[in-house]
Amino acid sequence: MAQRKERQFIGIIMLAFICSLLFGTFSEAKEFQFTGQYKGEWFETKTKADDKPTAFEVAATSCFQHFKAGRVLSENEGLDIIDVCANLRTK
Repeated sequence: MAQRKERQFIGIIMLAFICSLLFGTFSEAKEFQFTGQYKGEWFETKTKADDKPTAFEVAATSCFQHFKAGRVLSENEGLDIIDVCANLRTK
């Protein structure tokens, strides 16, 4: 009888541990808004991510692609765009 209760107790502990792992890792992504301006043109984006650094990385990459617009940039213009995109503001 004691072994059966011990097994039940261990089973409950294992189930609780598994549930905590599952529900702890499936956090809902938050939405972040970023804006930047280059030569009078505004860039605004909303990004969903688990944390702000991850969202910022995605937004900065999108910002650069937006202002580059598929053209070849001079070194100075590329550095200016990188500066703008590396300093996006949050709303």
